[in-house]
Amino acid sequence: MNARGTDALRPWQRFLSQAFVKRLDPSSFAALVPLQQSRSPLSPTLIADLLVRPDARNSYAPDPLVPAYLDVLLKQRLVTPATVLFALAKYSSTRPQENQNGEEKADGGGDKKTSQKRSLRWANSYTIEQVIFLRLAKAVKQDNVIRNVKDAVDVVRILIRWMSLFTDMSAAFAADVMGAIHRNNSKLELECSRSAFVLLLSNVCDSPAVLNALSGRSAKGVRPSNPSLPFPRCP
Repeated sequence: MNARGTDALRPWQRFLSQAFVKRLDPSSFAALVPLQQSRSPLSPTLIADLLVRPDARNSYAPDPLVPAYLDVLLKQRLVTPATVLFALAKYSSTRPQENQNGEEKADGGGDKKTSQKRSLRWANSYTIEQVIFLRLAKAVKQDNVIRNVKDAVDVVRILIRWMSLFTDMSAAFAADVMGAIHRNNSKLELECSRSAFVLLLSNVCDSPAVLNALSGRSAKGVRPSNPSLPFPRCP
């Protein structure tokens, strides 16, 4: 079995779990991460997934330490912007409720399967996602975290997915005449998250690596001419 695959999952799970339980500060986390990776090498996709996924103890919102830990992992090149965005999208609250229900019904299982399916999504991840979008936007602009053509293509693809998620969720809020999904200021939190996403999208579109990767390709339809148009600003 590949050491960058499931063999390394359990050690990384234990490591991250202990970091959260002990409230490990980012500098201490940064010092321990290289040792953990040398002992149990794991791919960027799996590291990002482990860090942002819900678990049995917490499926309401990501831990506030997640953005700081992601900063560390980005600087040490153990995750990429695309793998972070992919993991966030996989578990995000930014999905219309009816789609979630449809997916649960498609499982065809009983209450146990429905409960397990629900636990695969955060109940409210908007605030942490807003912070992560802002930090990724800064990293893209100042730290050159998009380094090559593959990074550029991967991040553009997942940004398109996020645009679709925001569009679908906005439509769900607009159709929610009974207010079933407006509890706990969810609509405002979504708009703030989306505003941060717009900044990230703008910085990615201005990234030299992305511009070089998309130049001469049939990507003119991929890059929005004005990415701020579909998304209102956070008050």
